[in-house]
Amino acid sequence: MAQEIWAGRSILKRFFHEFFIRIVEDTKETRSFLSFSKTEKDQEPYAPQILIFQGENGLGKTAAIAQCCTIVTDCGNESKIDVASIVIDFDDLFLKRSCVPSTARDLIESIFAQIQEKSSIEQYFVKYREYSDKLAKVEAAINRLQQDEWPLEKPEVLSGATGTTADQQYKDWLQKKLGHHDFDIFINNEKHRTEYFVKGLLDASVDIPFLLAFDSYEDIPAHLEVWLRRELITRIYESRSRIITIVSGAGHFHVFSGMIFLKGCFTHSIFPMTH
Repeated sequence: MAQEIWAGRSILKRFFHEFFIRIVEDTKETRSFLSFSKTEKDQEPYAPQILIFQGENGLGKTAAIAQCCTIVTDCGNESKIDVASIVIDFDDLFLKRSCVPSTARDLIESIFAQIQEKSSIEQYFVKYREYSDKLAKVEAAINRLQQDEWPLEKPEVLSGATGTTADQQYKDWLQKKLGHHDFDIFINNEKHRTEYFVKGLLDASVDIPFLLAFDSYEDIPAHLEVWLRRELITRIYESRSRIITIVSGAGHFHVFSGMIFLKGCFTHSIFPMTH
């Protein structure tokens, strides 16, 4: 069930600091202790995993995210542990670039590029990088097959099978050429890429609690918003990881489980929430 809080600047500072400190203090040792002291059914979530900053454009939501990033850094300094903040600005990603993401694969790669450039958690994405390298090799092999062998074998393949579409006949031919493993890498690349990317985020959160913020959420295309909400944000929430996700934007939000709305009057001050 979502909760709503009228957010002033002092409230947000106290509110977010309290939440992030909770996930900083939620270590393997404390989780092990809780597993003996409470049943899973009785355990309360240590903090909301999803915060919603909702308001009109130009009212200070981006500045609010920046303030939260500062609080994350301060919490890390107080506790003397590594923390991180990752901010993905969809206005920059979709409106200010000549080449914009059009598929889930493109979006993951764009987010990962920002993690590599601006975050300390890149080291936790070894499996994701390994998979990306394997996929690149498989796609190179497919290009060679399409150029060298498919033109010669296409007539026989298409004439020799009945009751299936040309597309399915091509896929069957390709699977025989590649083998089951490499064909799976290629044909299910969005599923595998998503799984390895989410794994990297979750593995990182075990050692480094962090903030993952999506700004200008209204600018993401509808089909990618569905993927982001279902395959990334929801999976992070369900994992009960040490990640707080902020979704910030001017538009209508679908209901996320475990979210808290931060609604209120925004101003242009350094910390944009009014009292």
